[in-house]
Amino acid sequence: MSHRIEVCLRLSLPDPAGRKVKSRIASDLGLTVADVRIADGYIIDSDLTPSELELLAEEVFRDPVVSTASIDSAIRIPFDWLIEVGFRPGVTDNVGRTAREAVERTLGRRFDPERGVYTRRLYFIRGDISREEANIIARDLLANDLVQTWTVYGPGEDRLSVTVPRVTSRSEEVIREVDLDVSNDELLRISKEGILALSIEEMG
Repeated sequence: MSHRIEVCLRLSLPDPAGRKVKSRIASDLGLTVADVRIADGYIIDSDLTPSELELLAEEVFRDPVVSTASIDSAIRIPFDWLIEVGFRPGVTDNVGRTAREAVERTLGRRFDPERGVYTRRLYFIRGDISREEANIIARDLLANDLVQTWTVYGPGEDRLSVTVPRVTSRSEEVIREVDLDVSNDELLRISKEGILALSIEEMG
């Protein structure tokens, strides 16, 4: 079973990173929003007890002075649109890798090789914009489509399902023996079909 921990600055504190995104939405996209607050999400791909999750939230993910955290529940930040951005399966998640090491160290045990910790960035946007405009913000400003995925949620929409961006398919190396003691025409055919880009001399 996988779990989700979300962390954000206390609502009583200003969010400088959110203000910067708000400014960029206006300057880069020509859209006006009232407020942006940012939270970090962590998907922990391991079967953990409630007490272990509490320990991780307090010891690994949350700064008790300035931040608050939620465990397997939506963090309480008001929004008109929420944009969630995460890495595609197989893309290196350096923050997630560091978080995994901290989790293993805190719990005193290692994860299975195929399991890990995966990060998300959550943008809570307040403002009179449409879903289409929220998608434009996600696509053109917040996410890099080559390495990241993103989802837009409205208030009341279910966003608590935990999708682990784990690579599920693996390629297998195939070694084939090819007889090169054939005619030149056959060698050219082998080079072309095998995408070898070799000349007759190189295969001779």
